[in-house]
Amino acid sequence: MHHIVNEHAWIVGHGDPDFNHCLHAPLDEVERDKSWLHPVRDASALRESLLRLSLIRGASN
Repeated sequence: MHHIVNEHAWIVGHGDPDFNHCLHAPLDEVERDKSWLHPVRDASALRESLLRLSLIRGASN
């Protein structure tokens, strides 16, 4: 979820201490200026939707 809200480095390594940043090259000016999801409003809604989808798919197996 970090990348889609324009966070390309973070503190928590998600279980892997070396996994604390995006693997892409530094963003150029055009990439930095594009629209990103809002970290609370948009990303939270996306996270909830993906979790629901995951639960629905899990329930159908």
